[in-house]
Amino acid sequence: MSRILVDSNVLLDVVSGDAQWFARSSGTLERQAEESTLAINPIIYAEASIRFERIDDVDTAPPPALFERLPLPWKAAFLAGKCFRQYTRHGGVAPLASARLLHRSPRSRGRNAPYHPRRRRYCTYFPTVRLIAPG
Repeated sequence: MSRILVDSNVLLDVVSGDAQWFARSSGTLERQAEESTLAINPIIYAEASIRFERIDDVDTAPPPALFERLPLPWKAAFLAGKCFRQYTRHGGVAPLASARLLHRSPRSRGRNAPYHPRRRRYCTYFPTVRLIAPG
């Protein structure tokens, strides 16, 4: 089964019941979960946590039974960041695991907004990653 890394904005659409994005994001999550494993990592967890007052609430917001929690060793992340900066300064393109990314750009209008700067950045940094947008 393939893995899909769910970006914090999509996760927050669902847990907050966002008026504009809830239906599209939750529908896309449901469809993707039928054929793939949904996952988050500590960075996504941290981004999503700003909407919560208590750690217990954020721990259960992405239900552990539905979302695989991928590890990220902190020392490795620090060193990887330094290597990545050097790599991109010399013209390298960012690598990513074979996961697809369920993501939406802030204030975007779904798939019909490929011009959004964040979407363009993902496509530039991760040219081989298949982006999945709610909608």
